[in-house]
Amino acid sequence: MLSFKKSKLIISSLLFFLFSCGYQPLINVNKPNESLFNSGKFEIFSPENDIGFQIRENLLTDFGFPKNPKYKIMLKNSLERRKSIVTNKNDITRYNLILNTIFNLIEINNNKIKLTKTFETETSFSASTNITGFKAQVAKVNAEKRLAYDIAEKIRIEILLLEKDLLN
Repeated sequence: MLSFKKSKLIISSLLFFLFSCGYQPLINVNKPNESLFNSGKFEIFSPENDIGFQIRENLLTDFGFPKNPKYKIMLKNSLERRKSIVTNKNDITRYNLILNTIFNLIEINNNKIKLTKTFETETSFSASTNITGFKAQVAKVNAEKRLAYDIAEKIRIEILLLEKDLLN
């Protein structure tokens, strides 16, 4: 009985601190105000390679095509491939793919940089010597898609954190 009272006290005090600290969720679905999603306020960069194209496609699904863009999203990507593990019989090789991205959010009116961030994400894929090169290429492409999704997700979060400043 005593532990129930203590746990009730702890939970109620945690809830009190949570609601008194000014916590607000990033996406408030109850608010009918203007949203950044599918608003056409972002001109998204022209991709230079396949992974840039994948990132752009992921961002377009959330932010939509530019209708009246106020901001430009620019990315500089560098993909690094490292051989990490080779089996004893030398038949399977595991590769690590590391994507480094420099993200710039630029205000179109005055060409001023609103935000600059550097992101790094990593994934792996395996390639076997006894399979065709096609299967190894498909594994590599799928790994690049995972990296692109992760970078796009990080960019979405950064833009959501700046949402109040961007809507003004």
